[in-house]
Amino acid sequence: MQEVINTELAFAKMAVDQETQAAFLAYMSENSLLKKQGKLIKGRSVYLNLPPDTSGKLI
Repeated sequence: MQEVINTELAFAKMAVDQETQAAFLAYMSENSLLKKQGKLIKGRSVYLNLPPDTSGKLI
């Protein structure tokens, strides 16, 4: 359980220190899936193709 907490804290720190997109790409599994318009799609490809995060940071 502590490993999960440590990983979540590291993700959150990276999102604050850098940007949300970088944190998701650093911690997102190659096998991750996202739901978009009712369909499952590969998550990393979504984040790789997003423009740089200019809207703010995950806090």
